[in-house]
This record gives sequence, C-alpha cells and structure tokens, in this order.
Amino acid sequence: MLLRCNVALTGLDKNNHPALDLRAVAAGGVLGAGAAFLIDAALRQSSPSVGPTSAALSDAFDAFAAAALGISLGGALAAAASRAELRFAAGILGAAFGYLAILTPVFIATRASDVSSGRALRDALVGFVVALPAAVIGVSIGAASRGIASRLIPRNRRTRRSAPP
Repeated sequence: MLLRCNVALTGLDKNNHPALDLRAVAAGGVLGAGAAFLIDAALRQSSPSVGPTSAALSDAFDAFAAAALGISLGGALAAAASRAELRFAAGILGAAFGYLAILTPVFIATRASDVSSGRALRDALVGFVVALPAAVIGVSIGAASRGIASRLIPRNRRTRRSAPP
C-alpha cells in the first residue's frame, strides 16, 4: 500500500492511484547514500597519497565522486521501483533526498577542523549541483528500464494489489 500522504502531496492519476510513490523516493535516497558510503570507502583504500595537499584533494574527489555515483544509483533504483506514473520525479526526489538529508550532514560533520560549518555547507551544496547530472543520467536509466520491463511483461502476469478500503 502506498503512503496515504502521497494523495495530499501529488494528487491522483487517472486510475485513482497516487501520482508519486514516496516509499520509492525514500528507499532510493537511503540506498543511494549507503552506496555512496561504500564507494567512498573503496576509493579511499585504493588511492595512494604523496603529500598532505595530494591527500586532501584525493579525499575530496573520492567523497564527491562517491556521492555522485551513489545518488545516481539511488535515483535509478527509486525510478525503477516506483509504481506510480511519475517515475522520473520519484528518482530525482530520491537522489536529492539521499544527498541533502543524509550526505550533506555527513559532509558537515566530518569537515576538517579549519573549515567552518557554513563553508562546509556551501561546499556540500556545490557538490550537489556538480553531482546532479550524474543523478539525472541514473534516473533516466532507471525510469527507462522500468518502462521497458512493464512493456515486456504481460499485464496478466504482473501481480496486482487490491485497492485499499
């Protein structure tokens, strides 16, 4: 059953189902942030550093590259998992939720001691803007894969849930 708040937020589609699946949005955001943490850990283990400047630049690149790949994956999963019509919007919202609600506070909390909270927030938001094209590509792939799958699987083979009372 989809969340009841979907109806209030996005209205109903032509079949009286919520137009946006917020469970898919939340799941995509959380899974994308988790993937970003795993990718970041893998990148940090494999990148040799020569000096302090090289190490700092390498760590920053690893963090933002992992965030871009993570929200791309999370957005793709949110779009593919969405049962509602607005798959692309669900994917973009999932990627944005994963970055802004989970990764941004982590970037601020793990900042260097000589960086202020405001500057860390600004850098995290700039990183979001830089990572957004990767999210759009991932969401496009996820939404397209769901659309292709729904065309290939006959309607009578898909499981249908009964309408809530």
